[in-house]
Amino acid sequence: GRIHNLPLWRVGWVETPGRRNCLNVHEMQYTHMFERILSQQSSSEDSTENHPLYFGHLYLPGGTSAAKSGEERYRLKTWHEELADESR
Repeated sequence: GRIHNLPLWRVGWVETPGRRNCLNVHEMQYTHMFERILSQQSSSEDSTENHPLYFGHLYLPGGTSAAKSGEERYRLKTWHEELADESR
């Protein structure tokens, strides 16, 4: 299946799929992202179905500071751009 509009979390460590972890999210954009994800669950509690909450975890060498560096190599590309990238 497909997951459309999957929120992406880019950090400098690797997680095992399905692992539960308690983390301190302090970066502004990710705090907002997780608040939006969690508010989706609380707004759907009135219904009889609880839907799982998903986000994509992408390993980013150097973590958030690498993303803030502005270097082209850390820019998040679309899948079209990634396939067309001949330098990888």
